Amino acid sequence: MAPPSFSSSLAARALLAWYRPAARQMPWRETRDPWAVWVSEIMLQQTRVSVVRERFVEFMARFPDPSSLARAKDDELLSAWKGLGYYRRARLLREGARKVVEDHAGRVPSDPDAFGALPGIGPYTKGAVLSIAFGLSLPALDGNVERVASRFLLLEENPRRKKGKERILDWIASLHKEGNPGEINQALMDLGALICLPKAPSCADCPLKAGCRARLSGRPEEFPRLPERPRPEEVTTQVGVAFREGLVLARRVPQGEINEGQLALPGLGLPKPRG
Repeated sequence: MAPPSFSSSLAARALLAWYRPAARQMPWRETRDPWAVWVSEIMLQQTRVSVVRERFVEFMARFPDPSSLARAKDDELLSAWKGLGYYRRARLLREGARKVVEDHAGRVPSDPDAFGALPGIGPYTKGAVLSIAFGLSLPALDGNVERVASRFLLLEENPRRKKGKERILDWIASLHKEGNPGEINQALMDLGALICLPKAPSCADCPLKAGCRARLSGRPEEFPRLPERPRPEEVTTQVGVAFREGLVLARRVPQGEINEGQLALPGLGLPKPRG
C-alpha cells in the first residue's frame, strides 16, 4: 500500500484539488443527464476523445433521449454514428434504449442491477454512468485508472486478475468515501490520460506523487504488470468496384458477418475472427 502518511483522505483531496481546475472540457461533462453520460461512454470506447467531441453534440441533438433512439432505423442510426467506428456499439446502444423504453418507462434506471442488465453494459460502463449521473459508489476501471492505481499501489500482480483487481477496487472504494464517486472516477481517468502516461509519465506534476510507490521506487514505467499483447494478424480480402452513371454498386452486409447492416463493396467480405 501507499506510505502510511499518505492516506486515502489525503489522496482524494489532492486528486480533486488537481482535477477541478485541470479537468478536460468536454460537452458530456456539462450535464449529469444519465442518457447523455451513457451515450458518451459508449462513444468513447475504442475511439479518440477528439473524434467523440465532434460527434457527441450532433448525435444528442438527433437522439436527445432513449425513446428517440429506440425508434431509429438502421440507416439513420449508422449515419448518425458515422466516423466513430465499431458500429456494433451503436446497435447495442439502441437495443439498450429500447429496453429502457419497454421496461423502465423511458427513464435510465439508477439501480445497478437494472442498468447492468441492459444490452452492451459492462462493469466499466455501469460504474462510469451510475457514478457520474447518480453519484453511486461504483468503480469505473478503464486502462487509465488501472495504470494510475497500479503505480500508486506498486501492484506487482496482474491488475486484470482477481487479486490485483481486488486491490485496485479496494483503493478506489476508499477514495469514494472521501469525495463524490463520479468526480473521483473522472479525476482518475484524467490523471491517467494527462499525467500518468504509459511512457514518460509527468511524475513531477502528479497530485499523488508523494504517495505513489512506483514513483518512489524510481520505476513507474514498469507498471502495470500486464502480459505482452498478441501481435496483430494481417488479413486480405477481395472486392469488386462497379460504377454506373455516377453511382457505385454496394451490398448490404448480411446478419452474422462483420459490419452487418452496413453498405459495403461486393466481394469476399472480411474473415471472421478465430476462436
